[in-house]
Amino acid sequence: ELNAALEKLQFDRPYFNLDLQKKYFSAATHETMALTEREHVFIQSVPELTVLYYEDYYPFSWKNPDTGACEGAYVDILQLLGRKLGLSFRFVPVADMAEAQQLFREGQGDLLLSAYDGSSNLNRDMPDRLFYTEPYYNPTYMVAGNLNRLSDGHVLSAACQDNDVLLQAYLKEHHPEWKVNFEKMMTSCLQQVMDGQADVVILNSDLVETADYLSDYPALSVYPEMAIRLPAAIGVPGNRSRLLLSILNKGVHSLTPEEIEPIVLRHLAAAPQELTWHRLWRQHSGQIVIGCLAFLIAAVSLGAMVFARRKNRVLDRKNKELGEVLRKLAKTSEARDNYKISAETDALTGLMNKGTLEDCGQMLLEQQASGVLFMIDLDHFKQ
Repeated sequence: ELNAALEKLQFDRPYFNLDLQKKYFSAATHETMALTEREHVFIQSVPELTVLYYEDYYPFSWKNPDTGACEGAYVDILQLLGRKLGLSFRFVPVADMAEAQQLFREGQGDLLLSAYDGSSNLNRDMPDRLFYTEPYYNPTYMVAGNLNRLSDGHVLSAACQDNDVLLQAYLKEHHPEWKVNFEKMMTSCLQQVMDGQADVVILNSDLVETADYLSDYPALSVYPEMAIRLPAAIGVPGNRSRLLLSILNKGVHSLTPEEIEPIVLRHLAAAPQELTWHRLWRQHSGQIVIGCLAFLIAAVSLGAMVFARRKNRVLDRKNKELGEVLRKLAKTSEARDNYKISAETDALTGLMNKGTLEDCGQMLLEQQASGVLFMIDLDHFKQ
């Protein structure tokens, strides 16, 4: 009966042990880490522990695509724990719990970094059973939705991120009847509730508050009474020594919030935010207005330059056409003058011919002007 009660307590309140520790133990608990002689000998005999970690659990544990290294808040916490205990780790990525269990069966893993210690697996066979350390971090998950769309206040479907392994394990364990829609992006999860495709959205509170995503969705309300706490612990397979579990628990107890919180906050702050138009406007409205004005001024200036250039090209074309017309007129005038000269002068001497001389004499007579006419006869002139 006692075992059944403990199992039920672990299932219903996975963070109960942590609450007891905070309530009844002083801060001095963090400062003491008395390892037994057997535990010291065990640590010296283990050169390196193989830690399985979820490769897409950003920003808590993930495989850096550029370097291939294991990074994340939980990774740094484990490294801190290793320095305190004198343990060293080798990290191996896994896609899901099934792959981790397979590696444990093959003896290729010693620890699971991100394990939900509320999982009920007491009825499993010993090789597949995971034992859990005390939680090293206790993330809270907020539940938000539109009350008008809930059926009698009962949740039938939920949206959450597809890389949140702790939340997936919790939902599978505690709410198997829910239809869960998994999305890559946090904003996509929120949009599912807005579109009526899910009743609620369940997201890591630290991630949501760091980026203030909910302010982009004023129609959604947070349900504090439905908040979920998912203690993150280190999983130790049943085929490993229970002495290792005791050593890790002592190391976890020695961790203080002053050591853990800066690690988590650093990784949360470094996590890239999902950009939306609402978020851009809220965070950078002044810069957006200035940018739009600068773009408008640049566009008007560019348009004026293009118009002026086009106008100049038209003027250049007209000037060329006008120049061509003037050249043609000049040629025509020159041809007319040449024709007149050839018609009025003698081709050999260049002097006025008979017709021109008669016209000039007639003009002088009509004007009754006085004048003198010289007539010169040159013999043999054309010879």
